[in-house]
Amino acid sequence: MLSGASAAIAGPVLTDLPVDTFITVGDLDWTWAAPVSSVDWYGYNTLSDPSLHGWRFATETEWASRPDATAFLVDGTVIQSAVYWNTTFDYVDFNDGLYGYLNRTLDASDDALDIWYVRDHASSGAVPEPASWALMLGGFGLVGAALRSRRKAAVSFG
Repeated sequence: MLSGASAAIAGPVLTDLPVDTFITVGDLDWTWAAPVSSVDWYGYNTLSDPSLHGWRFATETEWASRPDATAFLVDGTVIQSAVYWNTTFDYVDFNDGLYGYLNRTLDASDDALDIWYVRDHASSGAVPEPASWALMLGGFGLVGAALRSRRKAAVSFG
């Protein structure tokens, strides 16, 4: 196990996943969601459906071309999102991923497998921040003022 020990947590975090909790490979974002793949793990942990955060289960085709577990390892830390899906677990088991003990769906019959969720990678449609809007509007105002004073100067008969 890398990346933390199990600790009781109140429930899954309901905010969207930050960028340091998933990896992007091609057109897909992948997140390592849990060290188990059953909804109710012996009454100890409840695993949320991926739609909680707009994610989904990988299709068979996507799963066949999934990234290697080592893609989730950055500077000795496993990129994972367990606290966003689980009521108890806040870690994943890197060795499970390394040796292929993974699942792409919820499966009570083999619940010891870690689970990964996927979503289509959303390219950022750059939306300016409020400060950028203010700067842009101020610039338009200055250009307008300059054009207006230029027009007045050309019309005056002095």
